[in-house]
Order: sequence, then C-alpha cells, then structure tokens
Amino acid sequence: MAGDDTEPGRRTFLAVAAAGGCVIAGAVGAPALGFVGAPAMAAGSGGLRFVVGKLDDLDVGVPKKFAIVGDQVDAWTRAPRRKLGSVWLERTADREVRALNVTCPHLGCAIDVVADGAGKPTGYNCPCHDSNFELSGKRGEGPSPRDMDPLPVEIAADGTLTVTFKRFRIGTESREEVG
Repeated sequence: MAGDDTEPGRRTFLAVAAAGGCVIAGAVGAPALGFVGAPAMAAGSGGLRFVVGKLDDLDVGVPKKFAIVGDQVDAWTRAPRRKLGSVWLERTADREVRALNVTCPHLGCAIDVVADGAGKPTGYNCPCHDSNFELSGKRGEGPSPRDMDPLPVEIAADGTLTVTFKRFRIGTESREEVG
C-alpha cells in the first residue's frame, strides 16, 4: 500500500515539472523566435520612403536621375548613408511627376536616358543588352521582359518629392517585389 500512496504524488510532481518546463521554454523561446525571424518579417514591407529633391529641380519632359541614399540593412547589420539605388524622375505636368526604377528588368543593368541630336530626351536604353523604353517606361525593342518598374512618388505642398523605393525581381514578365 505504501507504493500506491506515493504514485499520485510522483505523477503530480512530474506534471507540475513538465508544465513549468513548458512555461520556461515559452518565456525564452518566444523572444528568440522574434529575434531570429525579424529579418524575414521585414522583407517585402512595401518599400521605403525617401525624400529625393524638390519639384523645382525638374523641368517638364526632362528625366533626371536621383540617388536613393539610406541605411543599408542586412539581417542585423546596419551600414549608414549608402547608395541603395537610383530613380528617374520626370515632371510630366505642372504638379505631376513620374518615377521609374533605374534597374533594367532584364538583367539588372542601369538604364540611361537617350536623347536626339538636339539633346531632347526621347526615351531610355539599357546599354548592356540594348533594351529600349519610351519616356513613359513602356518597353520597346530588346530582351527586357517587361516595362520599366514604376515607383510611387508624392509631392508635398512645399514641392518636396518623396519616392517609395522598391526593388523588383529581374528576368520575369511579372512585376514581383523583392526585399
């Protein structure tokens, strides 16, 4: 009978010890999972906003290249004030601006402006594999699988231009945002 009296006590002790172990593992594991998963959660966040200039910096119909400068973040490493990319901004009307990513959708080379003999911009060209684009960013001749990638741009009341910078997968017909 002595063996029967100790059995429920042992079971209770083991159940309490197991429950306590689960609580401790959860208390330690939840923050650890958050720390490990933080870079993956930040990826594909819809782009980062950058002030790139003023509306007065642009002439109607003349694309101008602006560097996107910010903190480069790779997992837990942060490098301040790095060039993250570039955008073409073109003033299309009094208070309208078009923003296009400089990166060619074909293989990722930098796209340049093409001008006629008088210096008037007529479109864009990727010098690596000769993909051509209209000033609107629409694909013309060449191997690029899609149009240039447009980016959201906002004009503040004081004329400050803010671009939401995003990167897109290269070599695909569909526009897929990447981190």
